[in-house]
Amino acid sequence: CVTVTANRSSTIEDTAVTCLEQICSHLGWPVGHVYLRDNSSPEMLISSGFWQDKADDAFAAFHESSRHFHLGSSTELPDCVLASGKPKWIVNLGAQEPLSERAFAAARAGLRSGFGFPIVVDAKVVGVMEFFSDQTIQPADNFLNMMEHIGFELGQVIRRQRTEEELRRAKASAEFANR
Repeated sequence: CVTVTANRSSTIEDTAVTCLEQICSHLGWPVGHVYLRDNSSPEMLISSGFWQDKADDAFAAFHESSRHFHLGSSTELPDCVLASGKPKWIVNLGAQEPLSERAFAAARAGLRSGFGFPIVVDAKVVGVMEFFSDQTIQPADNFLNMMEHIGFELGQVIRRQRTEEELRRAKASAEFANR
């Protein structure tokens, strides 16, 4: 259902927002967020600013720490997903060692467990979608496998959207040249 709806989206941004909404709604988890490849620094992922959450200000500190979080070699969920290219589940966010500012902000907001999965285009991670629960939940391997498949399918949607955008630009350029 997620990938069918994403296929109907016209932009990467619409696709991300649609997926966040649908996955959070299906799981009943309060927070979803996406990191995307930074165009100015293609080796980095940055917070897209796209969030799905059910509370007004309860997650403000978590949003802020995520916005300033730079992916690197940490134990943070998006780093683990980016490094492995595989889905990752963290049962207890507050028990991570070392406890980062971002994990601390998540725990203070009442978030307990989280999982993330990569969005893959042409064997390269172009984004990470992450979701957080207000309960401590054990991982389910079949669920993570399904999310990995969704990440691959979203990558195909993004690839199609990029190709369509390139074709639109090429057509516009050709029409301009013909005039």
